[in-house]
Amino acid sequence: MALDNTPSTPEIHAVLQNATLRYSQVWEDYELLFDGLDLKPADHVVSIGSAGDNALALLARGVASVSSVDLNPAQTALCELKKVAISKVDYAEFADLLGAGNTERGLRVYQTIKSELSERTLAYWESHQDILQRGILHSGRLELFWNKMREEVFETFVSEDALYKFIASRDLSEQRINFERFFSGEAFCAAFKEFTDKKNVAKHGRDIAQYKYVDADDIGSFFFRRFRHVCTEVPIADNFYLHYLFFGRYESLSQGPFHLRPEVYETLVRRIDRFEVVEESLDAFVARGEKPYSKMNLSDLFEYLSIEETDHFLALLSENMVRGGRIAFWNHLNERGPGSTLKLKLEEHRSLGQELFARDRTFFYSDFRVLEVI
Repeated sequence: MALDNTPSTPEIHAVLQNATLRYSQVWEDYELLFDGLDLKPADHVVSIGSAGDNALALLARGVASVSSVDLNPAQTALCELKKVAISKVDYAEFADLLGAGNTERGLRVYQTIKSELSERTLAYWESHQDILQRGILHSGRLELFWNKMREEVFETFVSEDALYKFIASRDLSEQRINFERFFSGEAFCAAFKEFTDKKNVAKHGRDIAQYKYVDADDIGSFFFRRFRHVCTEVPIADNFYLHYLFFGRYESLSQGPFHLRPEVYETLVRRIDRFEVVEESLDAFVARGEKPYSKMNLSDLFEYLSIEETDHFLALLSENMVRGGRIAFWNHLNERGPGSTLKLKLEEHRSLGQELFARDRTFFYSDFRVLEVI
């Protein structure tokens, strides 16, 4: 039942196994995972690795273990680097290593821990020290895309003073007023939509394989509608995702990514031995059944798959999870969820998913789904 047997897998695996650092941050709101997965101390969690942010956030919530799984060698190298750093350096050094503190010290911190890295991870970082010098947080393919968008769209049409006034909005009512003041101009809207159109995003931000099953062409308008929603219906004060998009940095690490918060870091130090990094296809890893997996964060995995392949994959996962286990994932531009053939294996908490998605602090997705193994 492995995904390897599906027609599109060779193409997708080629994309995922390419050692390109696609994401140096995770752009999926961890709070939706916290509430959607209903985490318990006994949970053994499987999480798509990506940049490790959400996998580490799940670990910090007190679960029994987290397995961070990814096919991309660059992403697993980043996850392992974070794991080793958490076990060896203090918080300030960790922030420096990632480029959230003093980026000039990042390379020096790396030098102090590199002997603890696996041979494969060491080889990756030895050949990518430019990333360490620039700052890891700013160096993923998608982050470079956002940086370019900041320069060409936000800095061109919205003053920095206006951006600061916007994030200082006292409530949603003021946010809506300020959104109309600063972001509703015709020139800004046109530039935003053009920059986030399908061709530009696929060429510079994501990968064309991620749009194989996306029929819509005017995705710039979709992104702008979602941007408007997040700016007018979700409190901006603690939305570090938009803060980074606006300024290229976090205004406050104490309100930044969960794993980068000083008080959370101490929890991660105590629990990091419960965190494993795995470079393997998710289906192959789960099929081995090394632990009684009860919760899964699948990121936006199913954008790579057809409807039939999605059902095939969900069936495999459900067969290797405990009863009552939960699966959570985002949809980007293609609608994916359990088909009718899975109704005896998976129950969808549709209202919960919609409720959580309404307060998602990012504007890149169209839906959030929560499934339970029955």
